Amino acid sequence: MRSKPTIFRTLVRNYIFFSLTVGASVASLLIYFVERTDRLAESGSGTSAETLALFWKTLAETGLLFLVLFGINVFLYSRLTAVKLTNPLGDIVAGIRSIAGGHYHERLRFEAEYELAQIQESFNAMAEKLEKAEKEKRLLEESRRQMLVDISHDLRTPITTIQGYAKALQLGIIADEEKKQRTIKLICDKTYLVAKLIEDVFELSKLEAPDYPVAKEPTDTAEFLREIAVTFYDAFEEKGFVFDTEIPSGEVIAEFNTTLLYRAVSNLLGNALKYNPPGTRVLIGLEDHGETVHIEVADDGIGIPGPLRDKVFNTFVRGNAARTSDGGTGLGLAIARQIAEKHGGSISLDGDQDATRFVLVIPKK
Repeated sequence: MRSKPTIFRTLVRNYIFFSLTVGASVASLLIYFVERTDRLAESGSGTSAETLALFWKTLAETGLLFLVLFGINVFLYSRLTAVKLTNPLGDIVAGIRSIAGGHYHERLRFEAEYELAQIQESFNAMAEKLEKAEKEKRLLEESRRQMLVDISHDLRTPITTIQGYAKALQLGIIADEEKKQRTIKLICDKTYLVAKLIEDVFELSKLEAPDYPVAKEPTDTAEFLREIAVTFYDAFEEKGFVFDTEIPSGEVIAEFNTTLLYRAVSNLLGNALKYNPPGTRVLIGLEDHGETVHIEVADDGIGIPGPLRDKVFNTFVRGNAARTSDGGTGLGLAIARQIAEKHGGSISLDGDQDATRFVLVIPKK
């Protein structure tokens, strides 16, 4: 197996190359010097002073050639070292400064030995995570701003209605007793909607906290869903729905928080009850997939329009595109998704636009 090139090996290789070239240069110069001195000695001409001057001239020429060759070798060695080490280190420093300046899109791209290649790979992975985190932060901030706008919208409408009818009752504008009772009921309904919206916002804020505690305990999921079905049966019966269950008769044990999971499943059933017409068939089912359990809530009602399917789990998204104040808070599915994720699971919307099928996946442990 071929070993990975390292910085140490690169330095050793460059040093050996440098040493060999310098040695070759010195050997060549010595040969040149010896040949010149031999020719000088063989000629035997001239005075001793001339001979000595010629000797020193030869020595100076040899030294000058040595310096030139040595300089060339040093230049070549430095260039090799710069290509392998200095340039990549300069790129790394520039990349770090760029990241420190908030430019998370920057990436390192250079050819280098194993250690520097590892640094480059780790740096690019870090930059990618920082860029992703920055995008998620911007999306979260935008979501928060939009959430405040939606809360303001959803609170303003019922509160304005409550104020108007309360003022009418106070001034005696509504004299008929039957109209008074209808007005009082309307005020109560709007008050309930405001309270429900505030409760859902508070619940979602808690669930979005990273340190939100989720106490789980082993529970029979089949019996748990049967109890939910019994709770909702009268409501579906009263509205003329066909309510079916597909729940195994035996135990299906999984670890979850019963309060939170009840909230998630009841949100799904509540949406099916709220947005569909009489005669709709609603199904709640359970499947054991070994490591996970799949809880299904499906209906054959009006479905969810295509443009909303990709963002149906976002906050303040309702089954109908219109923003109205007489429906839900638009937070039910967002809360269900947070609950699923707190359990290490997921929730998805399957099926086509003519039907609605939510699948809630919860790990058994």
